[in-house]
Amino acid sequence: FLTVKSFLRRFIIIALAAFMKLLYYRKKLHYVEHLVFLMNVHSFCFLINALVFFICAKFDDFESKYEVITNFILLSVPLITMFLSLFYYYKQGFFKTLLKYFILGFMYMVFFGIFIVLVSLVRLILF
Repeated sequence: FLTVKSFLRRFIIIALAAFMKLLYYRKKLHYVEHLVFLMNVHSFCFLINALVFFICAKFDDFESKYEVITNFILLSVPLITMFLSLFYYYKQGFFKTLLKYFILGFMYMVFFGIFIVLVSLVRLILF
């Protein structure tokens, strides 16, 4: 069974890839290339976060002793990974990449809000 979170991730990645097609229209890349790029970045970030959660679960005192470090890793790894991936994959300047990074971050939140409302409405109708 698919969960609501997996539906949201898929919808957000699909919508964000379409937005990236518009944002990087001069690169002449296909929609699927943006989609694969986003899937790879998301998969890597989920893998790193899963490893952090595994370490926290394996060692009981780890989370309480190193809470600041754990939270820093959980927040910074996806942000840094996305920026560096955009910078190296699309090969644009630092400030141009930074601007598009912030635009993509904003659109990520917009799409998240839209799809959480849509999925909630569908669940409300179905159940």
